[in-house]
Amino acid sequence: MPPSANIASLIGARAREFPDHPFLVSWRDIASRSSNPPTSLSFLEFAVHVELATAALADFGVADATAILSHNSVEYWVFACAVVCRGAPCVLLNHRLPAPTLAAMAA
Repeated sequence: MPPSANIASLIGARAREFPDHPFLVSWRDIASRSSNPPTSLSFLEFAVHVELATAALADFGVADATAILSHNSVEYWVFACAVVCRGAPCVLLNHRLPAPTLAAMAA
């Protein structure tokens, strides 16, 4: 990995190298015994989603540390990478933690 590599450049490089290969699969629908198929993104689809989310975060003025509180999902990882691509630290919060703990971590 070159010393100048960052998350955005790594996502882009893998999207060019393996555009149609599966990158991220969310099995939450299967775990809940739903009849819906799992959500899946290829490397290229993930890169496009991250790019769009990064632009949306820029439109909202997100530039500082950002906390994400969510269940594990494709969207969770898209936005986590988008925050980092904006150059901001991303604080990944666990939805199972008690509210006072989450409040302390987000402060």
